[in-house]
Amino acid sequence: MWKAFVAEVKEQDETKDDLLVGRLVGLASYFISYHTFSGYRMFLEQLYVTQSFQNKFNLEQRLYETVTKAGVELNCAQIDWFCLSWNPARNFYEKLGAINITEKEDWNVYCLDKDTMLQISSKCEK
Repeated sequence: MWKAFVAEVKEQDETKDDLLVGRLVGLASYFISYHTFSGYRMFLEQLYVTQSFQNKFNLEQRLYETVTKAGVELNCAQIDWFCLSWNPARNFYEKLGAINITEKEDWNVYCLDKDTMLQISSKCEK
């Protein structure tokens, strides 16, 4: 089951713009899975703050901390997510304690694209 935390503009004082009041400006979505070795894990699907609100009101860190607190309350052993190597958010995550397991534990991440999925599944007996 997917869940999310959102950040929204609650008052005009925050933006000086009536049109933004009530608008979503940030999102952190996640789901819980189970891992054989460690038990419950959270997967952070996305942490996003609209460009006009990035680095304002500390929204990125507040969403990150809120998701982390949910992980603790749900008894998760860890939180996982993907971050592209060119993404400057890597510095943000690492500054707040994230461990790059690609470098530390030498894990490789794999996926099957849709064509390969169709190819493999066509061989499956009914």
